[in-house]
Amino acid sequence: MKNILIILFLISVGCTNTKVKVEKSTEGNQHNTGTEIFVEPIEAFREFIDDGKIHKAKSIIDSLDVNYIDAYGNSFFEQAINKNEELLHYILSNGYHLSDGNKRALFQYTKNDTSLFKTMYLPYIDLNSGVLEKVIRSCDSELLNIILNRGEDFNFSFSLNNEGNTSNYHCSCLLNLCESTSIEMLDRLIDAGMEISVSENQCLLVNTMDEGIPKFATIEFLRELIGRGYLKESKRWSPLVSTCFWNENGAVKFLLENGYNPNWNNSSDMLYFALTRPGDGQGEHISKEQRLTTVDLLMKFGADPKLIVKADFGKGENSMNFVSFAEQWKLENNTDLIKLIDRY
Repeated sequence: MKNILIILFLISVGCTNTKVKVEKSTEGNQHNTGTEIFVEPIEAFREFIDDGKIHKAKSIIDSLDVNYIDAYGNSFFEQAINKNEELLHYILSNGYHLSDGNKRALFQYTKNDTSLFKTMYLPYIDLNSGVLEKVIRSCDSELLNIILNRGEDFNFSFSLNNEGNTSNYHCSCLLNLCESTSIEMLDRLIDAGMEISVSENQCLLVNTMDEGIPKFATIEFLRELIGRGYLKESKRWSPLVSTCFWNENGAVKFLLENGYNPNWNNSSDMLYFALTRPGDGQGEHISKEQRLTTVDLLMKFGADPKLIVKADFGKGENSMNFVSFAEQWKLENNTDLIKLIDRY
């Protein structure tokens, strides 16, 4: 009996553009839209694609509302994007409302083909609905040029939701993920009107959006950024703070060689940061030797351990210099640290 009903449905789809309404039933092969119940057509749609009967598959799109929202709501789109580009284009051009998941899938489908990206992605996407973020994450400067050349006013910030908590970020926070295309993309974004504030300088230096160990900019990217006038040290900010804190010694050395102040704000804070382990267990990978290497680098470039540590211990401003702090350092045995300080 079930086979007979399916055959009758296939015949009706091939002969008419009217919707197929049925009485309410518990049959698993039927679909409830909330106000009407339709025979589930996805099996027929899939068979028509597999048999190469694209005109028949199109007739299903014409005869049914493919924008319903429920467990079956993405079935037509998913079948088309996986099996037939012509049908995918047909669904999109007939007003299919893309879900967030659809948008992500469509971006992945088109991002490696600029022609597809222009004809099958951009026409159906609001460019201020996260497209810029996706393109920068892809590190594809060609795609970035395509969307920026449309001349629209872009919002250069985006939001990430993590377990119900929403955080706002600037697009510059993504650039150090790209390495080889970072500078080219940065220049293009600046030309399009993106501005870089002090907080965005921190983003260019290190990506802290994802949980765990942050990703720092490469030395090549740092060199280009400094050459373009970014990462400027001020009373409010220095790139040495986070590089010393995470004992990124290649970056620390490079910054010191380029004139950054190891006695920033007339303090020994950098020496203090070099010995301070990041919280939440994220600094467990940093060895004592790495910390001492950071201290050694800072002192080679003139860090003065007799200056006051101005960093807040959680008890207000301190009156302790770094020598006093080192003498009571509890994180590790401090013998090697004291010897290192005495050497200078």
